[in-house]
Amino acid sequence: MKVRLGTRASGLARAHSGFVTDRLAEVASEADTDLDIVVVPVTAEKDSPEGRSPRSGQGVLIAALRVALLSGECDMVVHALEDVPIEGHPELAIQAILKRRDARDALCTDGPLLADLPAGARIAADSSRRTAQVLALRPDLQAVETAGSIDFQFERLSGGEYEGLVLGKADLDAVGRPHSAVQIFEVDDVVPAAGQGTLIVETRANAPEWLRSLLRAFDDKETRSIAIAERSVLEVLDAGTTSPVGVNAVLSGTSLRLHVRVLNRAGTLILNDFSEATPDHARTLGRNAGLTILGRGGARLLKS
Repeated sequence: MKVRLGTRASGLARAHSGFVTDRLAEVASEADTDLDIVVVPVTAEKDSPEGRSPRSGQGVLIAALRVALLSGECDMVVHALEDVPIEGHPELAIQAILKRRDARDALCTDGPLLADLPAGARIAADSSRRTAQVLALRPDLQAVETAGSIDFQFERLSGGEYEGLVLGKADLDAVGRPHSAVQIFEVDDVVPAAGQGTLIVETRANAPEWLRSLLRAFDDKETRSIAIAERSVLEVLDAGTTSPVGVNAVLSGTSLRLHVRVLNRAGTLILNDFSEATPDHARTLGRNAGLTILGRGGARLLKS
């Protein structure tokens, strides 16, 4: 059987697709299924190394993959869940949510830790969630919006355009740069984005049953519960991937614990909410947390 996997040209996208390809090949082998996986390149307007936009442009890149999927150019695509819009697509379906990798954020510098950077040092990131939380820890620093591929962002760091760069630890691992992180933030210090460190596989809703069955074989039930809780918060807050909202759920035994943090973009005003429930109430847990944040003035905070 032949299956076509659509992927963009960036190093990170290829790494994510390669991870899924390897996992799918393992599952097919275990099921004694003869599978031919073909990688189909998908281009987007913002795919050049220096032209790729921050999180605000991720919707364009995801749209390009979805167009290729809906047109029949490919049979499945891989997304980083943190970039996927909350609104679903009626003709598409998420067939697999892979086991979550490292959800933490990491600081990359030429040596100094966050506490050792000089006052006024420039810290770059591709989301207001990251910069706002770094400013909350070090209000004397400057936040810089960055763009481009990971390699291009490191070129700018090496070239002195900023003194620090904040990226997802899982992304650094994926592109073979784990040692570029001089400091890894704990999730209570810099709360991750909803779905951070999680890959999903999307197909057309009418995909053949044999493909759906193979993909379901590596769908991770625990990560799915975590994703549902985290993304339900964003749904209630009407917050997208560009919003300064951190959401982190952790499954411990039969308890799903949820931490939500909403900030203004300067990092000077912060709301936190902690709650827990059982995994089968993940959606309710997330929605209730979002409503609690709204009741405490979260909507005004997000606009400031």
